Amino acid sequence: MNIPASNSTLSDPPKRLFSTEAHWTYNILLPTWPVIIVFGLLANLTNIVVFLKAGVKDNVTTLMLSLSVSDFLYLTIIAPSTYIFIVSHFADNRLFPFDTNLITDCCTGQPLCFMISLHLYPFGWV
Repeated sequence: MNIPASNSTLSDPPKRLFSTEAHWTYNILLPTWPVIIVFGLLANLTNIVVFLKAGVKDNVTTLMLSLSVSDFLYLTIIAPSTYIFIVSHFADNRLFPFDTNLITDCCTGQPLCFMISLHLYPFGWV
């Protein structure tokens, strides 16, 4: 006797995850993301000015200066484009734009890890 593996048919639309992770991501994290980016830019700009005024004398200050510069560039280029990508995709879909399997495979349902994986999504890494 043939028993189907699931009760769904091929015509059923794929199920989307709309759970606490989705609620946390779209109602708490995304509205605060521009604020986080602005404060990150100001903090990194302050670090760059302080390190340049103090002078780059050893390896530690060189590494801290390069970390501040790279984080500043990340916050000015990649983070806003990722934010625009997520918001526009959410506006098109009105559901959580990624399915359950992607969240489970990429980050085991952790919202913070999920947001880290979203940074790589526009570049095809996920």
